[in-house]
Amino acid sequence: LVLRLAPPLRELSGRILVLRPVDGLAPLALLRSPALWLVLVALAFLVARRGARALGPVLAAAGRLALTPCLVTLLLVAMAAVHAAAGLAQAAAEGLARGGAAAGVLAVPAMAALAGFLTASNAASNSLLMPIVAALAEETGLDLVALAGIQNTVGSTFTLLSPPRLGLAAALAGVALSEAAIFAQALPVAGLALLLAT
Repeated sequence: LVLRLAPPLRELSGRILVLRPVDGLAPLALLRSPALWLVLVALAFLVARRGARALGPVLAAAGRLALTPCLVTLLLVAMAAVHAAAGLAQAAAEGLARGGAAAGVLAVPAMAALAGFLTASNAASNSLLMPIVAALAEETGLDLVALAGIQNTVGSTFTLLSPPRLGLAAALAGVALSEAAIFAQALPVAGLALLLAT
């Protein structure tokens, strides 16, 4: 937050370690990413508790665990780029807009819920739907920021219900609950988010 809100630090963090992988998309300022700081704090804690020799095995195990989710997310982002380039996002938005602005905007929370549930990833959900949401805002004249906020909030919340997240929750909590039992407890939270967004 400090790097984003304090003007001198915001300017500095916007110039150092900035990735620009794709033309036309916003650059990624690594210093402003919460993920970078979470990893650095975790690594510092690990070294402080177990010493530098623990880094190798932990990083290797983390790499093995992260490989599949990273590849799946990359595939979903690439698929979204292909959809947008092929005109599918625009066609979907035009189809939604034919029912009127109200029908189009009511579809956004439902699509976001489905994308969050299926992908288990906020980044993947956003990459799949944001081109459609942007095109829908253009077609209907609705506020893009509001539609994007709805899509992001509902999509993020519904990642709670995806089977990989349910399994992770059970493992982290150390409980012997089935995915169905956790799903039943998480559903009211996600359902409330969908209801409020709709």
